[in-house]
Amino acid sequence: MNSVERQDNLLKILVEEYVDSASPVGSGLIVSKYFKDLSSATIRNDMAELEKQGLICQPHTSAGRIPTVSGYRKYLNSLSTSGNLTKSEMNKLDRVESENLKTRTKNIARMIAKISDSAVFVSFGGDEFFYTGISNLFRQPEFSEMDYLHTMSEAIDHMDEAINLMSGQLEIGEIQTLIGQDNPFGAVTSVVVSKCEIDGQISLMGILGPNRMDYRKCLGLVEYFSKLLH
Repeated sequence: MNSVERQDNLLKILVEEYVDSASPVGSGLIVSKYFKDLSSATIRNDMAELEKQGLICQPHTSAGRIPTVSGYRKYLNSLSTSGNLTKSEMNKLDRVESENLKTRTKNIARMIAKISDSAVFVSFGGDEFFYTGISNLFRQPEFSEMDYLHTMSEAIDHMDEAINLMSGQLEIGEIQTLIGQDNPFGAVTSVVVSKCEIDGQISLMGILGPNRMDYRKCLGLVEYFSKLLH
C-alpha cells in the first residue's frame, strides 16, 4: 500500500471512528487498531498531510482530529448504497405493515428514524409533509451547543421550503447526499435524500442528521425505502 492509498484508508478509518465515538481521533488509537506494523510517527505524518489537504482538522481542545466537510465529501465518493444494512435491520423494515400505503410509508419512516438514530422526513406530492425522529437529532452531542440548536430549529421551521428546493434538484430514483453549504437545512447538518413515487405522487424521502452521521447506513436505508415502495 503506497502513501496515497494509506492516506485514503486513514481518512475512511478516521471518519468511521469519529461517527462511532463523536470524539476526535488520535494517531495512537489508529495505530493500535488498524496499523500495528507502522509507527505512530508515520500515521501522524499522514494525518498532517490530510490536514494540509483540508480533509481533517484539529479541534482546539484536543490532540485528535475530526473530518472536515471536504473530508466527508471525499469519504462519500468511495461509498455505495448497496450492502450497508444488516439482515435484522432489513427484517424490521420488511415487517412494517398498515392498511394503506401512506400510513405504511409513515410507519417505515418511523422505523428508519429508530434504526438510524436520526430524523426522517417524507413529502407526499409536495404539499403534505411528515417528519419523525427530531428528538434523535437533539440527543446527538453536537446539539449541546446553542448554535447547532438554533440552526436546526430554524431548519425545522422551514422544512417545507428545504424539501421543495431539493425536489427541484433531483431526478426520480436518484439518491443524493447533501452536506455543508450544499444542504438547504444548514451547514451543520447532512441529509441523505431520494426522490421517489408514492401512491402515484412525486415524493421525497430523506434522513437528516449532524455532519457526523453514519452515511453508510443512511444510504442503505434510503435505498431500501425505495425498494419497499414497489
